[in-house]
Amino acid sequence: MSNQERLLVVGLFYLGFAFYFGAEYFYHRERELGSFADGTPVIGGRLKDGTFYRSVIASENRQDLVALLLHGSAFSSRTWESIGTLEFLKSNMSLSSIAVDLPSYKDSKSVPVPKNKLAYLINMIFELEVFDDKRIILIAASVGGAYALPYVLQSKINQNEFKKNEILE
Repeated sequence: MSNQERLLVVGLFYLGFAFYFGAEYFYHRERELGSFADGTPVIGGRLKDGTFYRSVIASENRQDLVALLLHGSAFSSRTWESIGTLEFLKSNMSLSSIAVDLPSYKDSKSVPVPKNKLAYLINMIFELEVFDDKRIILIAASVGGAYALPYVLQSKINQNEFKKNEILE
């Protein structure tokens, strides 16, 4: 069997695997992007729609809280890492955090901007499994506010729907 034939067989195997198990297998896989000076890894992954995120799990974390960071219009999830916010939240506040590349930005460029930003954010939160008895600290800058503000307003209006999640002010 030639190298081209082997490559074709391997490619068909992976394609069949993707159809059998579904595309979610390929999207939600996480990988280490780097680490902080203390060795804490920064993990990157993708949601089902292709939205990219990076996360940091604090070793001494507060189990009831998680920080969700939404970037500004000229930035990305990487910004929160490069300016030290993810490390600060982990080291000084013992918080795990998730920074997301919003649709049409940086590593989520292929994801279309949703018409309903509130529904998008709620679906993202559920897919990231942030609701598992945790409260969210929502940190949003600039364009991130277009996603965060409807969520905060809806949370205040329908507190019964969002009992598991309180927005800290």
